[in-house]
Amino acid sequence: MLSCNKDDDKPEPIIEEEPDLSFPECLLSDDIFEYQLIMSNPPSDPRGELLKKVYQGDTVYSFNQHILHDYDLVRYDNQCEIICRYVWNGPGTDCIGNPADSEFIGTVWTDPR
Repeated sequence: MLSCNKDDDKPEPIIEEEPDLSFPECLLSDDIFEYQLIMSNPPSDPRGELLKKVYQGDTVYSFNQHILHDYDLVRYDNQCEIICRYVWNGPGTDCIGNPADSEFIGTVWTDPR
């Protein structure tokens, strides 16, 4: 005996995987200018954050610019090395394209104070 279920024709639900929000702990050291700047000043509103993005096909990390707006936007790799820098006021930018063109993965750290 065969039975039909009216749900047989429904497509399977799409379950999105949670993004990988791991990051290199070396980014949270006083060797990293942006982290040192965030932690040496009173907590801001909004809080300082470390963002994970895809830039030129690679995973990169940068601190949020809304609290570092007077400083260059620096992108770091998984070894905490600077891979490029956007300079807002003057020459020196060595990143390709617009910073907004990167794919946002997630916020991996927020100032806990």
